[in-house]
Amino acid sequence: MEVHIRHHSREYVQNLDTAIILARHGFKVRLLPIDNTPHTKNPDAYFGDEDIQVEFKQNYTLTRSAIEEAIRKGQYQADYIVIHILSDVSAADVVRGITKPDVLY
Repeated sequence: MEVHIRHHSREYVQNLDTAIILARHGFKVRLLPIDNTPHTKNPDAYFGDEDIQVEFKQNYTLTRSAIEEAIRKGQYQADYIVIHILSDVSAADVVRGITKPDVLY
């Protein structure tokens, strides 16, 4: 796992925790620099073996709508999203939050 020197944001600790878990599961994760340029994608990480840029979202709220909101916001930051579930949201609500047809538009 690598952390770019400019990966400083209010989400740094949460992104680092998510990256560590993924690295322990074999992913080659690089946390990317933060770019606050308006109207540009700003993914949190790059997965080396998969050659994809990924946005990390952490879920602390146990509702389906929280999952939907994470996807809605994340789709503007990267083409791939990893949602780190840190709540007691039910598996059924996670599935409904992911598969709701009007989330991605």
